[in-house]
Amino acid sequence: MPENHCTAIIFSCLMLMMSLSIGDALGQDSLSMNGALQVDEFGSSRALATEDALRERVAREGWVRVRVDLIQSAKLSVPSDAVEAGILEDQSERTTQDLLFALPAGSYEAVHRDADSPTLTLRVDAVGLDELLVSPLVVNVGAAGIPGEAGMDLAMVVEQAIRSYQLAYAISPDVEAAAYGDSLSDNFVDISSLEDLRAEIIATLEQLDTGSVEARDHLRVALQNLDDTLATDAAESLSALPSTADAVDYRVEFIPSSYSFGQVPVGSSSAPQTATIRNTGTGTVTFERGILNSPYVSAGYSISDSTCGATLSPGASCEFKIRFQPQASGSRSGYLFVSADESVELYFAQLSGTGTADRTYSVAFIPSSYSFGQVPVGSSSAPQTATIRNTGTGTVTFERGILNSPYVSAGYSISDSTCGATLSPGASCELKIRFQPQASGSRNGYLFVSVDESVELYFAQLSGTGTADRTYSVAFIPSSYSFGQVPVGSSSAPQTATIRNTGTGTVTFERGILNSPYVSAGYSISDSTCGATLSPGASCELKIRFQPQASGSRNGYLFVSVDESVELYFAQLSGTGYMPIEDAQINSAVLPYARAIPVGATATAFASVINSGNATAADCSIALPGGIPATFSYQTTNAANTLIGNPDAPVGIAPGATQGFVFGITPSQVMASTEIPLVFDCANTSPAPSHAGLNTFILSASASAPPDLLAIGATPSGDGVVRLPNRNGTGFFATAAVNIGSIGALTVSADDGGRGLPLNLQVCETNARGDWLVCGNHLDRSVGAGQTLYYTVLASGNGQPITFDPANNRLFLRFAANGTTVGATNVAVTAP
Repeated sequence: MPENHCTAIIFSCLMLMMSLSIGDALGQDSLSMNGALQVDEFGSSRALATEDALRERVAREGWVRVRVDLIQSAKLSVPSDAVEAGILEDQSERTTQDLLFALPAGSYEAVHRDADSPTLTLRVDAVGLDELLVSPLVVNVGAAGIPGEAGMDLAMVVEQAIRSYQLAYAISPDVEAAAYGDSLSDNFVDISSLEDLRAEIIATLEQLDTGSVEARDHLRVALQNLDDTLATDAAESLSALPSTADAVDYRVEFIPSSYSFGQVPVGSSSAPQTATIRNTGTGTVTFERGILNSPYVSAGYSISDSTCGATLSPGASCEFKIRFQPQASGSRSGYLFVSADESVELYFAQLSGTGTADRTYSVAFIPSSYSFGQVPVGSSSAPQTATIRNTGTGTVTFERGILNSPYVSAGYSISDSTCGATLSPGASCELKIRFQPQASGSRNGYLFVSVDESVELYFAQLSGTGTADRTYSVAFIPSSYSFGQVPVGSSSAPQTATIRNTGTGTVTFERGILNSPYVSAGYSISDSTCGATLSPGASCELKIRFQPQASGSRNGYLFVSVDESVELYFAQLSGTGYMPIEDAQINSAVLPYARAIPVGATATAFASVINSGNATAADCSIALPGGIPATFSYQTTNAANTLIGNPDAPVGIAPGATQGFVFGITPSQVMASTEIPLVFDCANTSPAPSHAGLNTFILSASASAPPDLLAIGATPSGDGVVRLPNRNGTGFFATAAVNIGSIGALTVSADDGGRGLPLNLQVCETNARGDWLVCGNHLDRSVGAGQTLYYTVLASGNGQPITFDPANNRLFLRFAANGTTVGATNVAVTAP
């Protein structure tokens, strides 16, 4: 297995966080429970409300920001001197890395770790949030306010406002973006949005003395950072900032809408990409000039060769070149901005690229992972030997300082290391790893190798399980519960959960703040037979219901917590809430498929209209399309095909119901065989989709009475579908056709309606018992008035699959007289 290693940008963030000192008091206790949700200082009711709010936000928006306190044990306390501070910092950094590498890849983004605080702010999706809520860590939402200092300059206000805006949105979208506390100057307390703050910065810059270069530069950078924040949040739908501008009659369009520069070596420049800005509105765009000359780009990108002037007329375009110039390795997202003076409007297009570093070494672990099995809590496992090898051509320089590389996650230890400060190409070093669990339950960790010169981090996985001396064991039957889709605001059908004590000791359920068993928000328990205890071998039951309050998927857990050992067991719950929509949708069918009559006669057939929606389809009717030289009428029928209602009277169709009709077409002139797409429509629906053979009608009219065959096809499955047993297999359908017209000569043939399906078709005439009489690609014969004919169509595959698509993949049997269709039937076909 190839080695795992972090990207340079993540490790750079970790190294930066390692340089921060921890100055806040670590006075908050936290219990370390296997799969436990921690309760913060605001009390359990607030914690549960916060959990529910976080889950609802992540279901609604995809991501949410949370703050994680890096405290694993109440034994940690405020350090009394510099030595203990270093130890505590080392422990906090290892905890940070444990958290990041324990979370599933792609489920989180590291935002920042607060200076002088054991707190990490993460942006997580539903998967990452679920992991955090059952992890042995404290998950809190940060306070909205970030204290300021007297005399803080405007550049610092911008940075505080941006961070406050982000944290405020982690609590509630109703919290104003700039609610960052009363300690700031009164000039900024009433700012209601970041866009207002942007206007305040521009106004302040315009008033600054031209000689105040440093102040102007600080504010210019702050303004660019603010634009980055506005663009990022708009692009990711983290918030909906209120617009402070009046309506404008211009509109800026980027062509293309985004720009990807791929991988570019650090310190060099990418090839240029041409960006076109077009005014697609009716008013003139006046580009911002002064502090930031629009258009402009985020740091790490540059603009050249611009043809954009001070304004852009309606319909006009201008062009320029963009280059990516990375100064550090790792991915770098940015934006191309266009700001307009008159309305403080900000338009942006996304930029992306990755800076690559030139390294010649490579670290491999032998073996690539280490499993220690079960180890009693408070003891140590037998050591396992880990070999670290430099498989590249350059020298590895191990990191030395706060963390001496190689190192391991908490709960594991290293001894007897032969690894020095460097590792030459092709060389190896060894060390011993032990698992020393301090709590029961599984414990995943990592063996890390960090390299100074390129800020690279490599790791191999460690795993083990701490075992406690307990005699009970809790099992869930079944082990997980899926509730499917449930309308928002309603309740699912209940599912029965059985909890069984499979051990030899008694289970004592937790009682107090949370009465065990209990479930996550969005789910409920009823009809529980579980008491205060559960004897060995005994079981109890309860009913679980899913009651979604918002649309989207909702994962949760059924928890059983046990007082005496602070053990937490859980089974997974899942369901999806959806917002029911009142809607009517119709489909239709016609039988028979084809008729042939003399001019002036009436061809009749049956039709069915199905309402597959959840609202009544109103005033449903049938009509001919334009251009058919004939009159048309229809009338509703009951289930026995008896006429009811009045001719040509529209009718309502209830949700899930089917309405029968009989219709008649009377041609006024000679017509060649024409496939008529009848119009089935209701007042509150779209017309039923038209599919040849399903709800179309073939009609021909001649000067004299022609043969007129009413044909019906049947398949072995009885559902109108020919199913080939395999891709080279053969299927069939049988047809009976009675001639209600005059005598005549017929040609009988089969086809797939021009679909080009991978099939070979053959027609065989049979008698009423099904005995084959004659077969061929087509058959000729005469038919008498009132005579019934019998045919079988054979369909043989040629090695290709045929998708199950009954509306389109169909087989047709046609009866023609003098080249005119006088009868037809059809069925669906599929092959695996």
